[in-house]
Amino acid sequence: MIEDILHRKSPKYDIIIYDNIYTKKFESYFLDLSEHLPQEHLDLYSKSVLSQSCIHNNKWISLPISSVYTILYSNMKYLNKYNKDVPKTWDELIETSKYIVNEEKKINNTNLLGYNGGLNDIELGTCSIYEFIHSCRESYESPFPNLLDNTTINALNLLKRIKNEASSEINKKFVMEEVIFSSIPNLYYDEEVCSVIDCDYYRSFQPVERPIWKTGIFEWDNYSLKFRNHIYEFLYGNKTAAEALQNVIDILKIYNISIHTHDNYVGIIIFILLSIILILIIFSMFIPLFKVFEFYFKIFSYDFWIIYLSGSIVLLYLCFMEYGEISQFKCKLKTAILFFGNYLNQFPFFYELLIYFPLEFKGSKFINDHRLLIIFIYSLINIILIILSFFVPIYSKEIIIDNGKNFKSCRIKDLSGNILNSFLYFMNNINMLLMLYIIFMEWNIQETFIEIKLLSSSVYMNVLLYILLLIFSFIDINNYIFHFVIYENFYILFIISNYVCLFGSRIILAINKKNKNNEKEKNEDRFFIAGNNNKLNHLSSLSNTNSIIQCTNNTIYQYILKYHEKQIESGISNSISETTTTKNTNSIISSF
Repeated sequence: MIEDILHRKSPKYDIIIYDNIYTKKFESYFLDLSEHLPQEHLDLYSKSVLSQSCIHNNKWISLPISSVYTILYSNMKYLNKYNKDVPKTWDELIETSKYIVNEEKKINNTNLLGYNGGLNDIELGTCSIYEFIHSCRESYESPFPNLLDNTTINALNLLKRIKNEASSEINKKFVMEEVIFSSIPNLYYDEEVCSVIDCDYYRSFQPVERPIWKTGIFEWDNYSLKFRNHIYEFLYGNKTAAEALQNVIDILKIYNISIHTHDNYVGIIIFILLSIILILIIFSMFIPLFKVFEFYFKIFSYDFWIIYLSGSIVLLYLCFMEYGEISQFKCKLKTAILFFGNYLNQFPFFYELLIYFPLEFKGSKFINDHRLLIIFIYSLINIILIILSFFVPIYSKEIIIDNGKNFKSCRIKDLSGNILNSFLYFMNNINMLLMLYIIFMEWNIQETFIEIKLLSSSVYMNVLLYILLLIFSFIDINNYIFHFVIYENFYILFIISNYVCLFGSRIILAINKKNKNNEKEKNEDRFFIAGNNNKLNHLSSLSNTNSIIQCTNNTIYQYILKYHEKQIESGISNSISETTTTKNTNSIISSF
């Protein structure tokens, strides 16, 4: 009702009185009192713990009118009857109540309740639990303990002991005494006030504030219900105190993966793996400089290898971003980093594809004459895709799991965002399909025979991983560890597949060649590097290697297919043949 009045901005009410547990809920409707009341007036309340419930987002939205305390009432009739003093501690309460209840049972009084803790299914139950924990602190000055502290665990164990030994499970009576206290502490030091009431008695009261400022996105009512249920699972069920308190913590706690092992070991295991990959990539920057490997990395200059390996490091950074809290900034950045890292991985090889693009193909003259323009357009498209990724309406959403571990995940807000995100992945795949088309056309170029095979494997894997990433972006995963492992595996596969196909295979070839011990093995090595020469020679025998394929009487498909199957030399090779006569057209030309 109150929220409806506030939502309608009804001018009928100037002052609203509400329970302070709804401070966060109503905060957006209220004025900031610090802008309308003198500071000295606010200072009257600032020393009270209740002031914590009046401030939200650094905004004074209300003032406490009164405080409600729950008082432990002692039945003096029975205490006097059995000559017992008012208990001062919980142990005394257990001893006294057990004695009196047992004595009354002897005279058939079975309706007497030794202790009523107010542990019911309404808000009073939550207050009673907090007050009991507060009463079990080590000293009067001690702060409210953390929920998993031994103090809290011991308090719950004591509460269960009282429930078992001093309370009747059959005949429960719930009684709540409401006493109005002022929320201005200094009033209980006023001589006039103290002449009427026992100020020492009232000053001894310690308010226990319900932690409404800690409930995050939860409404207090929802949190309070879950809080009571978990505590009651211990008091009236089979859960241990530690388990019940851990479940209470899990109501609000947002879990994430870290290198610490207090929650699980997944983070440290993946972190070690990523560190090993990072060291390997950094060390790989020096491999092309070694003479033993130099021959296998001469497909393009050393600075291009640095660009390629830098792309792998960028993708590796994407893996590290999954650690810690998943913020909105991270969500905005992840797709851009994925596209940028993959662009750096593929750019040197796209450049090389254009360099070796054959002159025989119709339209190749334009490509060879405008290589820099095409490379610029290719780079511009990638840059535009990276920039557009920042406009996807993505945010960090808290995934609340009932009786489980809450966590944050990147979510796209609306349909238009999903369409834009799908478009970006689609365009990135089109980008790589263009590379596959050029690869198809250059399939049997001798200078790049193995290069083409390795690059095609890498591009195929990247296309597949992009599709899987897009699919999983529409799937809700409700386990934060599984969510982390799935995406880490995708990113690691990006890095490893590119590294093995485009870099690591060259190291293996170099090591294998170094270990060859006879001429036969060396010939086999050359055979492997150059590809299946017999197949090439077989294909070349079908047509003249120096002829230009005509597409006059063929469909475009037949033309491309015939070009794909033909053994040819690249445009660079043909330009060289204008001044140099090839002596052996069937010789094997190494691709490295």
